[in-house]
Amino acid sequence: LTVGDEIKIIEEVKKGVKRKKDIVSEFGIPASTLSTILKDKDKILKAVEEAPYLPRRKRFKASIFPEI
Repeated sequence: LTVGDEIKIIEEVKKGVKRKKDIVSEFGIPASTLSTILKDKDKILKAVEEAPYLPRRKRFKASIFPEI
């Protein structure tokens, strides 16, 4: 899943129209992955705010040398 997909999942859950079971089957992910995404939703949304290019990425990995 990309970060963009995770954002879509978070938005679907916030809307409350679909059940979590339906979201899991729509995106083809296990229920544990959905739980992890929802647990880390604040971190995901904050990272996307700080870096708008982030939705195409798959990981949040900080640079070892941030000044470069």
